[in-house]
Amino acid sequence: MRRGSRASSRREGSPLRKGVYLIVAVVLSTIALTWLVWHQTWFGARLDDSELIEAMSPASSAREAQHGIEEITRRFDEGRPGMDRWATALVEVSRRADDPVRVSAAWAMQFDAGREEFVVRLHELIAGDASMLVRRNAAGSLAKAGDPAGRPVLRSLLEPFTVTATDAGVVSGLLAPDMPARSGAIAGRIARADGTVIDARVTVPGRVIKRVAAEGARVAPGDPLLVLAPDPHHALNAVAGLALVGTIDDLELLSLSAAPQSGLGDDVRFAATQAMAAIRSRGK
Repeated sequence: MRRGSRASSRREGSPLRKGVYLIVAVVLSTIALTWLVWHQTWFGARLDDSELIEAMSPASSAREAQHGIEEITRRFDEGRPGMDRWATALVEVSRRADDPVRVSAAWAMQFDAGREEFVVRLHELIAGDASMLVRRNAAGSLAKAGDPAGRPVLRSLLEPFTVTATDAGVVSGLLAPDMPARSGAIAGRIARADGTVIDARVTVPGRVIKRVAAEGARVAPGDPLLVLAPDPHHALNAVAGLALVGTIDDLELLSLSAAPQSGLGDDVRFAATQAMAAIRSRGK
């Protein structure tokens, strides 16, 4: 498995602890690309140092920067020497305005979990980044380092998410219940007073479980439009993070995710059960 946890592989502990880290490693290796919305992009080609410098430069495109980030994660995973320069580049690229680049950078920092400059930057991203996807990836990377600062964000991945209006106007064309909603998809449209029509977009993936606003209703910025059920892929990452940094206060939420009626799938239910066992073990 290419994307195992370097930090966890050096630790020794009980079979339960080893099982928890195995679950985390499997989760991160199987669904990281989905979480990063990289499912339509492939970065198979390796980059040499000169190409990596160019990819990580401020003038590179978002896709080039993501390719560079992928190369850095590979080098971390391979245990390459001289990674300080690339760690600095990763922190710098995480400040770019492109949301996909920051999403990728926040995820990539897990590959040297616990590195001081990464932890500092991940705290900044959780506290102030405008992108929910960035904050979610930052929380996962911090959990990999054993840092619980992102625990509230991890919990939110297991809870319904409310899509809100960004402008005032009249709502139309909202997604219907049970429809899937990808990140960036159009949730509905808002006709403003000046006659212009804007798209209200989904910021995180999920499945519509409720229409809050009625068709033709007038809404103000921040008013709820839709409620989404948690996305199973994101939920699996959240459970993996809570297995590492969760507390007894998370047991009730995890038990809901482990229940058959959660609708999150067998993988999430199994991982949630293991996470609860890990938390109880730490409590003892």
